[in-house]
Amino acid sequence: MTQRFGQMGAEHLIERGFERFAFCGFKGEAWSKRREDAFVDCVENNGSFSCSRYNSAWHGRAARAWEDEQQCLVDWLKEFTPPLAVMACNDIRGQHVIDACSTLHLAVPEEVAVIGVDNDGLLCRVCSPPLSSVIPNAETVGFRAAEMLTQLMDGDTPAEQSQLIRPLGVATRQSTDVVAIEDRRWRADGGFAFIDQHLHGTPSASLIGRAFEDHVLIAQIMNGFLAAVSEGQQRPFFRDDKGRGPVRVIAVLAGLENRQ
Repeated sequence: MTQRFGQMGAEHLIERGFERFAFCGFKGEAWSKRREDAFVDCVENNGSFSCSRYNSAWHGRAARAWEDEQQCLVDWLKEFTPPLAVMACNDIRGQHVIDACSTLHLAVPEEVAVIGVDNDGLLCRVCSPPLSSVIPNAETVGFRAAEMLTQLMDGDTPAEQSQLIRPLGVATRQSTDVVAIEDRRWRADGGFAFIDQHLHGTPSASLIGRAFEDHVLIAQIMNGFLAAVSEGQQRPFFRDDKGRGPVRVIAVLAGLENRQ
C-alpha cells in the first residue's frame, strides 16, 4: 500500500502538466523510503522527467532544531526554477514544505504544487493554502488486520502474510489545484489565475455553461486572461505549455476537457 501512495501522488501531479518534480521525506523511515521510490519511479517512467529528493531525520538525536530544519528546506527549494511539483511523505511534511514556500514568497500552487499523504483533515485545512493529500483506505486496513488477527488467535495461518490495500484516491485542495504554466507572466494574477478563480467553486451549469454561449462573458474572461502580459507580449505567450489556448484552458479547469 505504501508504494501505491507514491505512485498515486506522482500521477496526480503529472496530470497537472508539471515537468519538474521533487520528493520530501524523512530519513530512516522505511515507509517514507517506499513512498519516495514509488514516486520517483512513476515520474521517471512517465516521461523524460527527473526528480530531486530531500530527506532529514524526523526525531531522535539526528533531528535538527525546527528553525534549522526549515532553513534547510528553504535552501533546498531555492535550487529550483518554478513551476515545481513536490510530494511529501505525509501531511506533516507537506506542511513543512508549504511553510518553506511561504518564507521564500513562492506562490502555492502556481509556482510550487504540494501534495501529502494521510488526508488528515484538520492538518490539511490548517495549511495555507489547504493541502492536497492521498487518502488511505484506513477502514479496509483495519478490517483486514482484524481478520488476520482472528485467524491467528484461532490457530490458523493466514493465506496471505501481507496484503496491499489500494488508497482511495486524492483529496484535491488548493495546494495542487492548478495547471502548470512555464512562463512566469502567466502565473501572475490575471491570466490563468483569473480563469481559475472564476471557474472553481461555482455550480457546474452556471458560469462555464454560460461562458460557451455568452460571447460577452467570454470577452470578460479573455480580458482578464490577457491582462497578465503587456500588449506587445500577448501573441508569443498566448498558449500554455501543452499548446492550449485560453478557451481550452477554461474547459480543462471546468472539467469539461481532459488535461492530456
